[in-house]
Amino acid sequence: MCENCFLKGISGFATWQVYESVSKVIQAKRAAGQLVVTANPTLNSLVNNFMAVDAYYQCSSCQEIWGLSSPDNAWRGYFLPIKRAVIYMQRVKNLDRAKGIAGLMLVAVVLILTLWKMLK
Repeated sequence: MCENCFLKGISGFATWQVYESVSKVIQAKRAAGQLVVTANPTLNSLVNNFMAVDAYYQCSSCQEIWGLSSPDNAWRGYFLPIKRAVIYMQRVKNLDRAKGIAGLMLVAVVLILTLWKMLK
């Protein structure tokens, strides 16, 4: 990260307007030659499959590669350096898994209590 690209990333666009304003800044930096569109970085294929990146940008000064994921319904998207995006996506995936397990546990408790009342 440097002054020519961005000093911080965004790990979730609060509104579509925020996404649009970030997209405009990205396009302005592309026009100025500070960012260039780059090919998919050489991450392992497992990471690439769940990254949900629409475009990759590389800073012409610091060579940092950024990933832009646009928001879609409940998905808030992000604009982060790739290393931070991988960590963010792993955190999101773990949180989704924990929510699923908690939901199954709740269903199991309700089912056990229902069966216990029926057998009583």
